[in-house]
Amino acid sequence: MKQFLTNRKSAHLLLVIMALVWGASFLASKHALEELTVVQLLASRFLIAYLALFSLHSFATSHKLIHKTDLLFLIALSLIEPIGYFLLETTAIKLTSPVNVSILIALSPLTITLNAQILMKEKTTPYFYYGLIVSIIGVGVALSGGSDRLSVTFGIGELMAIAGCILVSFYVLVARKLSQKYTPYQITRFQLGFGSVFFIILTLAEADFSSGLNFSSSTIASVIGLGLFASALGYFCLNYSYSKLPARQIGLIGNFIPLVTLAVAALLPNGTFSATQFIGVLIAFVGLTICIYREKKSATHQLS
Repeated sequence: MKQFLTNRKSAHLLLVIMALVWGASFLASKHALEELTVVQLLASRFLIAYLALFSLHSFATSHKLIHKTDLLFLIALSLIEPIGYFLLETTAIKLTSPVNVSILIALSPLTITLNAQILMKEKTTPYFYYGLIVSIIGVGVALSGGSDRLSVTFGIGELMAIAGCILVSFYVLVARKLSQKYTPYQITRFQLGFGSVFFIILTLAEADFSSGLNFSSSTIASVIGLGLFASALGYFCLNYSYSKLPARQIGLIGNFIPLVTLAVAALLPNGTFSATQFIGVLIAFVGLTICIYREKKSATHQLS
């Protein structure tokens, strides 16, 4: 297990797992929100995730105490994600078309790559940007090919989605610094604990318990799944990958989360997958292939 968690291939595998669970989480969240408010859902899923990770404390490879000087960085990381990003994304979906939000969020790999290149001095080639743009176009085609068509508008909802995009690009700066001192387990557990306390306070302040505590079994299952997989497992995969891979590669995988949502939705009863959506997915994978091919060719050239 320790050998698995020391190589870059394991980081790529965990990124794929992250994309799968986060892609499916949009549908689980939509279902849970039929009975829960936004803050109730967020408080529940992050509390479940924190308790799950806390139960694994004795199996953690490191129990290093958090230094006081790093506490502010951990709080900053938690304010970026899960708190800031989730509030921006959820509010944006309320104010505008989910397709608009998905396409704008799909631009986050571009902002992450630019931020990493400018602030972290990560080197990349122009071909990586070419492939990334092709991938983003593919995502846009796939998402706008569904029943919920792209709405040509630009308002507060779109601005909040872009703000979420920019906010996520700063996540890597803080995560990379913390990953040099602490394990992905420690970082993820702090995030989820801080996030759960924050959203529990918001839930109590909201004081909206009109629906009582009579939730359906499917809603309870959705919340548990979101807590264990989308939150606990998803953020562990993300934080681990930031300790092993360039930020641009992590951002690129995030581009495929909306495509996973489309694929899962198509598998559900009454789900559909149009030819336009299929073409969009193919375009996105062409962009990914360009990025990966040029990255490998550049690395081979540097070694020769």
